[in-house]
Amino acid sequence: MQGPIPAVGVVCLRSGASGPEVLLIRRANPPKVGSWSIPGGRIQPGEAVAAAALRELSEETGVSACLIGLLDVVDG
Repeated sequence: MQGPIPAVGVVCLRSGASGPEVLLIRRANPPKVGSWSIPGGRIQPGEAVAAAALRELSEETGVSACLIGLLDVVDG
């Protein structure tokens, strides 16, 4: 039996005219196709969490960013 597959989610914030804004994506793949979500995906073997977060953000949105902090780690 295979263990859980590590994954990362990215909260991308920016200052907007009416306050902070969060970047969301509409899911194209299962589960929850069509639902709104934060960008994210699987961490590749040997990949650092920070690198995975920036890669997933770029792959799913085309946005380049820099990491300024860690909000939380959830062990599912």
